[in-house]
Amino acid sequence: MSFDVLVIPEDFTKDEHILKPLVERILEECGRKARVRVCRNPNFQGVHTALRLDALRELIDLYRMVNLFVLVVDRDGLAGRKQRTDQIEEVLSAELRATGRRFLAEVAWQEVEVFILAGLDLPSAWKWRDIRADADVKKHVLQTACG
Repeated sequence: MSFDVLVIPEDFTKDEHILKPLVERILEECGRKARVRVCRNPNFQGVHTALRLDALRELIDLYRMVNLFVLVVDRDGLAGRKQRTDQIEEVLSAELRATGRRFLAEVAWQEVEVFILAGLDLPSAWKWRDIRADADVKKHVLQTACG
């Protein structure tokens, strides 16, 4: 029996190459063999669309064969973002419960791109506390590191 996972980023064009291997590895570490895909249709092209319940319900209806939906959005320095994704997860999990399907929502702190840094040996001057506090890590840390 296959286990299908659909990762829902706020914009797949920017995040799919980070999220797909990350979710595959997490599931592997949990002992779960799964087929992981990143949602390309629809492409929400932004966090505000990705956090709309009606849009997520349409997506769930479109992907009826998926067992687990994983929404991942950037925090972007907004304190209320985690509460919003928790609410979405609670509502959609309750709606899916009878079907045996699941919905999870997670917030990347601050941006999905920070997950790349977690697998690297960072320069000694870099502090996780500072990286996690920076609402624009791509601009301040990653672009500096990459030149």
